[in-house]
Amino acid sequence: MKRITIYDVAKEADVSLATVSRVINDSNVVREDTRMRVQQAIEKLGYKPNAIAQGLALSKTTTISIVMSEKLFAYNAKILNGLMDVAKIYNYNIMFHTTSKGISKMQDVIESIIKSRVDGVILFNDNFSEDEMEVKRTKDWQCWKCIYQLRTYGI
Repeated sequence: MKRITIYDVAKEADVSLATVSRVINDSNVVREDTRMRVQQAIEKLGYKPNAIAQGLALSKTTTISIVMSEKLFAYNAKILNGLMDVAKIYNYNIMFHTTSKGISKMQDVIESIIKSRVDGVILFNDNFSEDEMEVKRTKDWQCWKCIYQLRTYGI
């Protein structure tokens, strides 16, 4: 099955790509009859906007990455549920990363996060190693970050 694109919608509605984009982004510079024609084409074709393309255009992905060590994951379900609830209210997606010694090094996880162009990162850890402390200080994040040093006893 062919993926329906903004080009298909523009062709179906007999308008420019810019007009389709303006309708999708609810711009008030589109005449009402044109807006209705584009919306009908969207419905007829079953078009869904590409979130990745929108993220690139707006420099916003509506994604927050949470990084947590594997051993903390099970013990912080309430915090994670709360974060997911708030993210849902603001139409954000959550990307989880877990780390454990010898499997997922923090630097590899951070590289993945930076490449994903997330809007923010929340780091949870109970014992940042020297390498992880350097990762915390890096300037290459290109997004906001929030770091929580959790204290755990007996885990």
